[in-house]
Amino acid sequence: MGTIDPVPQAAEKHQPPSRPEPPKPKPIPVPPPTMGLAGVLGITVGLLFFLAGAFGGWNLLTMGIGAAFIAAGSRATKKPPRKLCPACRFEIPLEAQLCGHCRTEQPA
Repeated sequence: MGTIDPVPQAAEKHQPPSRPEPPKPKPIPVPPPTMGLAGVLGITVGLLFFLAGAFGGWNLLTMGIGAAFIAAGSRATKKPPRKLCPACRFEIPLEAQLCGHCRTEQPA
């Protein structure tokens, strides 16, 4: 019986060097949504209702109203800053270099 020879590694060493890839542009990070005053007030009122229902004998109606206020308050966020494209008057993100609607270059 014979042995199984390993796959020769020499073929991999003599490959022509590949060209380096051009550097990719850094992606613009999306700013985190900031909570507005309505969101903070909604969560605060919701917590007060929820705690009042919990300490008041587990009143499910009051706790449900509090949970609804908390859910609505957590969804109330400010919109990120935007600008208008001078060519088509379409609203685009502030950091955009190119308009997504008309594809025109944006001034810096």
